[in-house]
Amino acid sequence: MKNRTQKDVSQFIDYLIASQYLTLSDGSYPVIQLTEKAVQVLKGDLNVERKQEKQPVQVVKDHPLFEQLRQLRSTLAKEANLAPYMIFSDKTLNDLCVKLPTSPSDMLSVKGVGEQKYAKYGEAFLEVITSFLKDNPDFEGEEFEQTINDERPAKKSRSSYTRYGKNGKSPCKYTTISRGEKYQRDSSNA
Repeated sequence: MKNRTQKDVSQFIDYLIASQYLTLSDGSYPVIQLTEKAVQVLKGDLNVERKQEKQPVQVVKDHPLFEQLRQLRSTLAKEANLAPYMIFSDKTLNDLCVKLPTSPSDMLSVKGVGEQKYAKYGEAFLEVITSFLKDNPDFEGEEFEQTINDERPAKKSRSSYTRYGKNGKSPCKYTTISRGEKYQRDSSNA
């Protein structure tokens, strides 16, 4: 936990107390004590799950594909007399770099791309992505995502997964913490 701030640790302890993994003793100087629930975590019988704030995706502005998409966006914006973000935001360009859509249906799965924007700009962006993939056959979107993660400060990066509520909606981001492994992906519960 050396990469965590004092505030992060305090918030996590408060969470563990509120979730009844820890208790505070009575008296003028309360001491943190383990509960039976905490013992189950230490034995590996139970996992601790906590909702995490979504970390903003950092855009890597010097990546070749991102730069090509940005140049195309700028050209289209000048032709339409619009601000570049009106075509697609940096987040959308980033998502394009990660998902690498090669078909209209793939493109429509990218956050920020709807039917209207695809009709106006989608084919041009698909051409740039397809051309980039032909020139760089070994490139995968995960590489772009890894580049982003490598540039984030260490204290903000966390392994997490998305779990959906009982109704199949309302995604929540969780971090699983148990048995001496500070952060581990728990795919059995996802």
